[in-house]
Parts: sequence; C-alpha cells; structure tokens
Amino acid sequence: MNTPPLLLGATLLFWGWQTDLLWLGALAALALEGARLVPARWDFPQADLNRIWNLCVLIFFGTGVYALAANDGMNAVGGLLNRNPLHNRALVKSARSVILIFQWMPLAFLPIVLAQAYSRRERMDFATFSWWMRRQRKLGHLAAPESGLNVTYPYLALTLVAASAANERSIWFSIGLALLVGWALWPRRPRGYSVTTWTGAMVLAVAFGFAAQAGLRALQEAAQQLDSMIMSRLTGGRNFDPKESRTMLGAIGRVKLSGRIHLRVEADGAPPALLREASYNLFKGSLWGASKRDFVDVVADNDPTSWTLLPERPQQKQVTIAGYLPGGVGVLAVPLGVTRLEQLPVFLLDSNRMGVLRSKGGPNFVRFRASYGDGFSIDDAPDADDREVPPTERAALAQIAEELRLAGRAPADALKVIEQFFAEKFRYSTWLGVEHRATSNQTALAGFLLQHRSGHCEYFATATTLLLRQAGIPARYAAGYSVQERKGAQWIIRGRHAHAWSLAWLNGAWRDVDTTPGSWAGVEAEQAPWWEGIRDAFSRGWYEFSKWRWSGQDWRRYLIWLVVPLVLLAGGRIMFQKKWRRAASGADGLRLPPAWPGLDSEFYQVEQTLAAPGLERRAGETFSAWLQRIEQQGVLKAEELKPVLALHQRLRFDPQGISAGERTALRRASESWRERMTRSTTPR
Repeated sequence: MNTPPLLLGATLLFWGWQTDLLWLGALAALALEGARLVPARWDFPQADLNRIWNLCVLIFFGTGVYALAANDGMNAVGGLLNRNPLHNRALVKSARSVILIFQWMPLAFLPIVLAQAYSRRERMDFATFSWWMRRQRKLGHLAAPESGLNVTYPYLALTLVAASAANERSIWFSIGLALLVGWALWPRRPRGYSVTTWTGAMVLAVAFGFAAQAGLRALQEAAQQLDSMIMSRLTGGRNFDPKESRTMLGAIGRVKLSGRIHLRVEADGAPPALLREASYNLFKGSLWGASKRDFVDVVADNDPTSWTLLPERPQQKQVTIAGYLPGGVGVLAVPLGVTRLEQLPVFLLDSNRMGVLRSKGGPNFVRFRASYGDGFSIDDAPDADDREVPPTERAALAQIAEELRLAGRAPADALKVIEQFFAEKFRYSTWLGVEHRATSNQTALAGFLLQHRSGHCEYFATATTLLLRQAGIPARYAAGYSVQERKGAQWIIRGRHAHAWSLAWLNGAWRDVDTTPGSWAGVEAEQAPWWEGIRDAFSRGWYEFSKWRWSGQDWRRYLIWLVVPLVLLAGGRIMFQKKWRRAASGADGLRLPPAWPGLDSEFYQVEQTLAAPGLERRAGETFSAWLQRIEQQGVLKAEELKPVLALHQRLRFDPQGISAGERTALRRASESWRERMTRSTTPR
C-alpha cells in the first residue's frame, strides 16, 4: 500500500463511527492494516484481478437494489412515471436509499483493496477497471501502459465520502475529516515550503470549508421552503385538499391536464360513473372550502385490512380500485354511498363529515375493494352552509332562477329543469378567453351563466351547486374523477379525467349531479399525444410490479436470496477457477517463478543491482521516474536503459508479448549493462 501506515485503518474506523457500523469498520481496518505485518504476498493473475473487480461491481449494484427496495425508494420513481403528486415522505425514502448506497461503498469495494494490499503488484492495470479496455486489449487495439493505478488512495477518498453520507453532523465529524485529509496530504506536501507555511495553508482551507458548509446549510433551508410548490409543478398531478379547492374560475388560457394514469378500476358490471375524493360547501370568489374540517378515526374490523363505514346499509355493488399513495398518505377516491372497504392495508384511516376518506399511513400502493349502494352515504345531513348563496352571485342566480321558474317547484322537478338548462344552452370548452375573466361589474360565474355560457367542469359544478341552493335544494361541490375510458378488463383514470360535479340532497340522501356536457370526454381525449400508448405500456408494467411489490408478502427476503447466490457464484469463480500462488522468495531473493509473463524478466536483476548501493525504487514509483531520478543524481545515463525497459514493459503487459529474438535481446542487454556497471564500481 502507498498510503501512510494506519491511515486507511483510521479512516475505516471513522467511517464505522459515523455510520453506526463501527465493528465492520474495525474488521476492515484490521484486514487492511494487517497486510503491513504479513510478509507473504500473492501473485494475482490479471484475469483474477478482473474477476475481483467484477465482484466488487456486483456487490455494489446488489446493495443498491436492496437499499432501494428495502427503503421504498423505487416508489418515488413509480410516482414520477405515473405522474402522481409525490409526497415529501416518498422522496425522503428515496433519498435515504441513495444515502445507504453511499454508506456501504467501502464494504462493496473492499475486495479489490485487499487484493492490492496482499499482492506483489504495486499498481493494477487500468484495464482491471474497464471492460471496454479489456476488450480493446484483447483485440490488440490498445497497448499496455507503462504504469497503472494503486487503489488505496482512491479507496481512502471513497471511504471519506461514505462517512460524509451519515445523517448526523457535529463538530467532531468536521474535526475528524480535517485530520484525516491532513494526514493523507502530509507525505505529499511540497518540500519547498516550511512545515509552518503548509500547516497554516491547511488550517485556512479547513476554515473556508467550515464557512462553505454553513452557507450551503442556509441555502438548503431556504430551498426547502419552496420544495412542496416545486414538486407539485414538476409532477403535474392533482392533489385534492379535503379542506379547500382553488378553481380556475376567471383564469385565462387553455385547460390541459395530464394523460398519465392515476387509478385503475375493475368491476363485474358497469363501474361507478364518478369517484369522489373531496367535497366542499363554502364558496368565495374562486375558492371552495369545507366548513366541517375535523377528521375522526375509522376503526378497522377484526381483519385489519377491512373497514366498515355504514354497518346497517346493504352492499349493493362492488368495485376494485388501485392507485398510488406516496408515503402511504392521501385521500382515497371512492364512489358515493361507499359502505365498506376490504383489502385496504393502511395503518390509519379517518374521515370527516363531508364524506372524505383519508389514509394516514400505509403502503405506497393500494388495491382495495369498495362496496357501495344508492340512497345513502357517509356524509352528514345538510346544514345552513349547504344552502348559503354567496352575496356576489345572488343577482345572476336569481335571474336564472326566474328564467327557469324554479320558485315553488318540487326538488326533483327543479333538478330536472336545471339539468336540461345546462344540457341545451351551454357547451364545454377547455379554452378560457378574455370573456371568462371577472370584471368590476360581473363575476366570472355570472359571465358564465348570463353571457358566454362555455367553460370547463369547474364552471358547471359551481353554477349547478349554487343554482340548486337558489332553488332551495341543499348542495355541495364535489371533486374527484370520472370513470370513462376502458382498456381490456380495466377502466383507467388519467389526469385529464379529473372532474368536478355537484351533490344534491334529495329524498333524505346525497346524490351525484353532473351537468357538464358529455362531450367533454371527447374534447379532452383529442389532446392526447400520439405516444400516449407507449407511456401506457410502461405504466402497466409498473402497475403489475407494484401489485406484486405490495401484495402483502415479505418479498424482500426473496430479493436477498436472489442477490446472495450471484455474489457467491462470482466469489466461487474467483476463488476456485484459478489457483492463486503465494509469492516465493528464493535464497538469493532475486525473482519470482514465472506465474505471469514477464515475472522472470532480467530487468529485475538490473533493479537489484542498482538497489545494492542504496538506489532502490521507491514505493509507487514507476520505472521511468526511477531511472530519471537516478540520472539526475549523476549515477547513470537513463538513455542506456530505456530500450531495455521498453522490452521489459512489453514482456510484462503487452498481450501480444515479444518475439524470441526480442526476448534474447532483453536478456543480453541486461547482462551486458550489469557487467559494465560491476566493472565501473569495482576498485582497481
């Protein structure tokens, strides 16, 4: 090893301390630093070094796969692929997986460093670390280099990076890091500067590092304040807030929603037309809010995956709904009149009096069965807030109510008239022009009702809800999804199927009222890009994987048993396919047996001849640099040995080797130089 004694061991102990793997760090440190006490060295053929590196790469990727899977990091990728609104907790789990991969790197690459420590080779061929270079070397397109790489310093840097990936930060971490870096740089310090100057420069660099770290921490805290908003923009998803919903009433531009698949629905017959996520009863400007915001816990049945919501109501229909809940937290999309949920493995479930069901913890993917029926729901009966007409909208609503002669009509008759009014005199539009903008004299909703009479579902749902109230019918604004697109045995729900409609209180129960023209589905579908089918195929693959991933089985143990045999197989090939030979030192201590081409090169005798008077080659010093250093001392002319060294390097590292004539020339040139050197140093 060319690192200073005990430095690698201290760094591994520092890594173990920071990552709570101190015992592993101590074992690795003992194994590496023990090489300085063991005189024996082994001859590792290049093919075996290649296999050791392949083993390290395999361990690295194996630990990466397990870290991502064991910490749910894959779900964040799935959320991006499916255009779901990512929750911060999902991103945290993904980040934790990446951090674990960094923390385990010293263990993954320990085999190659052990091979370096216990090998006679001071440097490894660069081709060891590159499959492309191996291929080119085999084809004869790449010549063998004169030097190679000693992996101890790169491993030192990698271990420090892994220690930096620990979650805790303290002054002791910074002090330990600074000391280890100073220790590593000390032997390489410029000799032209005094120790005081070098130490001062080092202290100054550490101080700048502390200042930069403090600045980055402050920048991170500032960036985190915008995290939720940025991620919402990037994912383009709809995240229904059970407390309020801001509409696009009065906005200008084209309404364009994503075509990515959010939910999948399976039903024996016809599925429910609408799946609700939230409902609201307070309207002001362009904002719908809920007056009943308090949530209460829902108690699970004896089976912890079953939840009975209305025990006294019959279960008329059933539907299976599958979707993603990043972090296990989110609002469930269910049909109106849901009475029971089955196969829903969430930890905590709560609801409010507006009929919202919310998971407070659980898996990142759910596939549950919902039983529902007509004529009842988990929503509370209406109160005064469900009859309130905002003062700013009363004039326009009163004018429409008078036009339709709603006064005095029975609720069912009034509802029928309102539905017919929107069906005959309004049209659906995703383009919101200047006429949709609110003015000082007229609200956006009044303009929709009295003038342009075109808009998207939020206009229709808001107008219908308030017009029903104007007619004396309690009503609420609902948000969720429309079920309208079928693919095979499933109904798929895309981002563009997000929908708004009304809930009307008729005959003692809440009822879905959707007055948006049916043409809206076709208008939205026309905006689908040509490559949507390709994206759907990837989405289907991820859905099938997620269904297996979150099936309730402890699948991680199968992943471990998949990775372990691969590692053992690679290790077995390294250990038993070719026998490693321990380096033998003869009585004369000259050269090793020719276990690898070039180990019997006569140039090693030249090296020993120069080492006798104290001109030995330094650790990690290449032959070329060594000869140049000796030449500068006036001992010899390097030009005499350069042809001999060139033949030696080709014999050692060139896959094509050298010819018999060149081999003879190498031997004769080495012997001739040694004879001249001996005569010149023999006293007369």
